[in-house]
Amino acid sequence: MLGYWNQVLTTDPAELRAWIVEKAAGIRVPYLAVFGRPVTDGERERFDRLPDGQVEEWLGDGHFVHLVDSKRFATRLNAFVRYCEQAA
Repeated sequence: MLGYWNQVLTTDPAELRAWIVEKAAGIRVPYLAVFGRPVTDGERERFDRLPDGQVEEWLGDGHFVHLVDSKRFATRLNAFVRYCEQAA
């Protein structure tokens, strides 16, 4: 955790963005992103660069979607795991 924040707090923003874009370009696995708020245009743009992603907005659930509606989250995560197993 400390290493992550050190990088975020001490790296030039343009350099940090370039590093993130480079690392993200190497992602070749399915991913699931669940937000408890609307996804911003910038976030959607970044997610669209990655193959095989599933992005959902559970409006009003805030940062802790897995705690606010744990049954819904577990059901969705289970469906995503099944999807990954079929894709493999």
